[in-house]
Amino acid sequence: MTPQAAAAPSSLNRESHHRWLLDLTQIPTAAGKESRVIDWVRRWVSERPMLTMSEDSAGNLTISFGDGIRGRIPKAAAPLYFTAHMDHPAFVVDRILAPGVLHLSFRGGVMDDYFDQARIVVQGDTRTLIRLP
Repeated sequence: MTPQAAAAPSSLNRESHHRWLLDLTQIPTAAGKESRVIDWVRRWVSERPMLTMSEDSAGNLTISFGDGIRGRIPKAAAPLYFTAHMDHPAFVVDRILAPGVLHLSFRGGVMDDYFDQARIVVQGDTRTLIRLP
């Protein structure tokens, strides 16, 4: 087997990584409302004993290898960080005024052109509550 073939990801890994990415990126989130994404990441790390996670005072999460595996991987001169936002532009329900009548606020930056003919989907904890054309 060539080194390139040995390093190529299997289709099973690719499918697993694709499911992982979809699970993570489909979590409803908005600026200031990232708790569901943070909970998902915490749960994911807790299921992997070789990883540890820390959080700084600004809420940034750092995932690293635990002591048990750290000695078995080559030492790097400096850590390698991947960065990503845990939110995306979204409306947040401020108040429910009556059945089907909501007071919403928009969080994030989006040009006005993106709102032309746009749909709004209101997500609850476990289901879609309202879908507006």
